[in-house]
Amino acid sequence: MKVLIIGLGSMGKRRIRCLQRLGINEIYGFDTRLDRSREVFDKYKINLVDDYSIFLEKKIINAAIISTSPESHMYYAFELMRKNIPCFIEASVTDSHLIKQLSEEIKDTPLIVAPSCTMKYFKGPKLIKKLIKDKIIGDPIYMNYQTGQYLPDWHPWEDINDLCF
Repeated sequence: MKVLIIGLGSMGKRRIRCLQRLGINEIYGFDTRLDRSREVFDKYKINLVDDYSIFLEKKIINAAIISTSPESHMYYAFELMRKNIPCFIEASVTDSHLIKQLSEEIKDTPLIVAPSCTMKYFKGPKLIKKLIKDKIIGDPIYMNYQTGQYLPDWHPWEDINDLCF
């Protein structure tokens, strides 16, 4: 299997480690930041992609993982859809109308686009599910679960202004 990782920050690096652990060794990486690309090459010895568009034209990958910052998730997702390349998208928290549009465009095709669903593994949602199942909090009529994190805590080693696309 040949996989392209788009975005080589903390999540891209995590995905590389996961793929390597699974025995997938033909991994390609693309990032708009040269320093990240160099770091990933030095650390994980994956193939680097200089020109994303030309690389996609070659059609040598079986799947892609989009690990960029959220505001560019859908740009890459639509590019991959047009090339008929299955992809996994990190938790997309922006552009809900584009997520819906992408879903509509692929619904009658065999193309797989898988969004991240990590919230269902966090302690908070798991506890709420258990409390409802065990009838400890009664029968909910409506539920709205919202969470947030302070973005500078995610990447304390980088200036917050450099994280934007």
